[in-house]
Amino acid sequence: MRMKLNEHREMLKKNEECWLADYDRAQRNFVEHLWKWVKDKNPTAKKKDKCDVMNEVAGLVFEAQGYRPLFHLSDSNIMAWNSPKDWDRYSHIRYEIGHMNPKNNGGESEPENLCFMSARCNQHIQSSLPFEEVIENYFTHNTKATSVVERVNDLKALHQSPRWKELKSDLLK
Repeated sequence: MRMKLNEHREMLKKNEECWLADYDRAQRNFVEHLWKWVKDKNPTAKKKDKCDVMNEVAGLVFEAQGYRPLFHLSDSNIMAWNSPKDWDRYSHIRYEIGHMNPKNNGGESEPENLCFMSARCNQHIQSSLPFEEVIENYFTHNTKATSVVERVNDLKALHQSPRWKELKSDLLK
């Protein structure tokens, strides 16, 4: 018998490492998305020369998100979860790399457009809506969602930081 969503959410809640356990795999996935953008902008770039920078970009994004899925509300009320096919397979969040401005809305895999999301976030909350519309419609006026708005603001601040600008420049060289 398949696990139900509430059972999956309880399993996540019981696992203190549920937010961090998948980071290494997710980071590699983030780098692959980013590499496609780098290669498109600089066809002569060598992946091995950009790996350290791409890994640092992924780490900074994950840190700015508070080591949680972008649209995560609280650890006590788990509202981020995996795809139903994975509910009974994983007691941790399997991150998907989300595009804040979805690809089907013209978004690219540029560094400022990538983030870490749960399957619920990536496939259901945002899917094809522009990011700003998602924030305005679902999170800005929701008092329980202040952590999401803070995470978004932290990402925006990261994107304006001198270190971020330096890393982006290094990716394009």
